Amino acid sequence: AEDHYDVKKVVEALADDGKALYLSDGNAKNIVTALVTLNNELTGVVANQPCEKEGALDAAAAKKASKFLSFCDDYEIPVLSLVDTAGFEPDKKEDIEDCALLLNAFANLEVPKVSLVLGKAYGAGYLCMCSKATGADIALALPTAEIAALSPVTGGVFFGDAAVESADDPIDARKQAIVDYQEVMANPYEAAKRGYLDDIIEPMTARQLIVSSFEVLACK
Repeated sequence: AEDHYDVKKVVEALADDGKALYLSDGNAKNIVTALVTLNNELTGVVANQPCEKEGALDAAAAKKASKFLSFCDDYEIPVLSLVDTAGFEPDKKEDIEDCALLLNAFANLEVPKVSLVLGKAYGAGYLCMCSKATGADIALALPTAEIAALSPVTGGVFFGDAAVESADDPIDARKQAIVDYQEVMANPYEAAKRGYLDDIIEPMTARQLIVSSFEVLACK
């Protein structure tokens, strides 16, 4: 997924007739909450917004999304999570506690939950956006997704230190370590192999497979 795109275009591409009702759209613009219909079934959508703070989560986003998820649970509306975030951007300790609200909200949802990783899905950010480990009934990803416990920069530093120390050009070696981590450790096929994803899907088939996923979960 291309950096800094508008996730609303993805929401509308998935929705019936390209229509979406955005809620609380004036605040916490780094996360999108919307109601759409998928094959005529009302569905809630929570999506990271890459063109605002690069989709980073913060306390305001967590509160906005948590309130929306509570609404969906109360009215038995299934939820689709669209993930593209490198993680959290808390301003202070209290913000970290607020961000945990989002993880709890997704984990406690009793309605059907499907997640689709569009781009970045690193560490706690992915966990809080409804990963397989934190409650997704069906977890999907695009082939371009990047899924890992650590961001490529952090992972490259962590796993590439020995190679960097012995390299003639440490700067180039560090860059290569980051690329290697991104390509080997953070690719979605590695996540699928370890059971963190149910399927890797192409963008052109995403809408139909999401609809089919919710149909499978209709009796939940």
